[in-house]
Amino acid sequence: MFKRNDIILTLSLTASALTLWAVLALSGLFLGKADKEAVVSVNGIEKERYPLSEDVLFSVNTEYGENVVEIKDGVCFVRSADCPDRLCVKQGGISRTGEAIICLPHRLTVKIESTGAGEEDYDAVTR
Repeated sequence: MFKRNDIILTLSLTASALTLWAVLALSGLFLGKADKEAVVSVNGIEKERYPLSEDVLFSVNTEYGENVVEIKDGVCFVRSADCPDRLCVKQGGISRTGEAIICLPHRLTVKIESTGAGEEDYDAVTR
């Protein structure tokens, strides 16, 4: 059976964890939305940069075809494409540094880069 002190301890730990999460989420550190850009390249040549902090819908027209790219709520994804397989659309959204969407038929690359120094997202570190 729970005693009075057990309940007080549980509630205070829960409140502390929620407060810490709220502070980190509001600062953008926990959600990973701080200072990142979607870098759009065609044929290996950089064309545009868009901050992930702003919602935007834009079209990338090349001699190879057209892609419609959207950035919404800190996530970048290809909304539509006129390539035959549409793998770039099926891939889904990207938001972490180093992730990329590639459309081979259109020679389009959209890659997430960090604009701040030392703010890389890591999955793991090995030696």
